[in-house]
Amino acid sequence: MDSAIFRVSGHLRITGRGVVILGAIESGTFHRGMRALGQRGFAPATIAGIEFADHLKSRTSTLALLIAAPRDLAALQEQFPIGSILIGQQPKEEC
Repeated sequence: MDSAIFRVSGHLRITGRGVVILGAIESGTFHRGMRALGQRGFAPATIAGIEFADHLKSRTSTLALLIAAPRDLAALQEQFPIGSILIGQQPKEEC
């Protein structure tokens, strides 16, 4: 099973888009539709998109994983705390 590792640096809500997890890819490749695994005890989230979040003041960019389906920002912060590792996995294929 293909997997990727992402270090979480922040979270935010984009009006009209949903919630995103900010950070950097440590290894592997992320794809739309992957499952995002975080802290134990939480159901996996689904990655709906991958975008760049630009910080205009510092002129830097951060990778942003857009999470599918309406999710509560506070719950997302608990599931994927800043500094934690998010594991991206391809969903298991149905037989």
